[in-house]
Amino acid sequence: MQNMLAQFRRLCPEMVDVARIRYELLEAIQLMSPVGRRALCEHMELPERAVRGEADRLKEMGLLEYAPDGMRLSDEGKALLDELGGGFDTMFSEPLAERLRRDLNMHHVLIVPGDSARNPLSTRALHRRTARYLAQVVRDGMILAAMGGSTMAGVAKQMEYNRRLPNLLVVPARGGMGEDVEIQANTVAAKVAAAFSARHRLLHWPDDIPTELLPASSEGKFNEWMDCIRRANVLVFGIGRADTMARRRGLIADTLARLYANGAVAEALGYYFDRSGIPVHVASGLGVDLTTLGRVPQRVAVAGGADKAEAILAVVRGAHPTALILDETAAAGIGVLLDSGQ
Repeated sequence: MQNMLAQFRRLCPEMVDVARIRYELLEAIQLMSPVGRRALCEHMELPERAVRGEADRLKEMGLLEYAPDGMRLSDEGKALLDELGGGFDTMFSEPLAERLRRDLNMHHVLIVPGDSARNPLSTRALHRRTARYLAQVVRDGMILAAMGGSTMAGVAKQMEYNRRLPNLLVVPARGGMGEDVEIQANTVAAKVAAAFSARHRLLHWPDDIPTELLPASSEGKFNEWMDCIRRANVLVFGIGRADTMARRRGLIADTLARLYANGAVAEALGYYFDRSGIPVHVASGLGVDLTTLGRVPQRVAVAGGADKAEAILAVVRGAHPTALILDETAAAGIGVLLDSGQ
């Protein structure tokens, strides 16, 4: 798909702007539905005349519908957007995506438009693209391990209930952090499993409990869960800035000082990494460690926002994900860091 789109861009460069506007209109209407023309114009930052003309054309093509409460995609429009979502949304940033794939030694780099740190619709687009990617790579009989956090919770909300994988097993990749239940790994795993009509297994212990303190009666269930983690086929996780995650975890002052002294810039999977990707601190907790991580064939990292560029680069170097899904601002920030020799 991406090769075909790249060749189209070479053959008909004058059509690229039209194609991008129409695609982004469909994506915006999907995310905002039902939406009025004025709100759509404000989001697209385009004149009302341009939006009205393209929307009318899309309606003539049977891709969207008008209603008193606003525009929404038709079934045909939803199907087309899903088909295009496999590669079309990265077409316009393909040179940068190709560069990151090469320079970071990645299998897949997918870049969605916008700045997810500033625009909620870009955030939802990032989550939706991740949900689509997971739907493409998981198979019946696999084990999918999912981390918690706001990004993963957003991904779970964007999963579509249109594919049944009854023998897929979804498990939380770590214990709980004592946060909002909606962003706990258990909740994420349960929602993703529901989207696939799959099985799931919960972890009923907090993230920071030492294994030696687990009740003897729980040892069997804990070992079963760890066995699932070791046999996972796919792991999906978010990336955070070290300072942000240290505050969320409530680390004590001495630990914070040590983190900053050791140059920690990123956190993922309970590890804090410096700019080179070297772990400088490990949060005590139950779940995936770097040894286990290396056994997972498909490791999917997700993050967005220009302020996370340094953190993303550090985690890519330290955790070695096979796929990276990010937004344009984060990708551009990583490009600047690479250009400066970092």
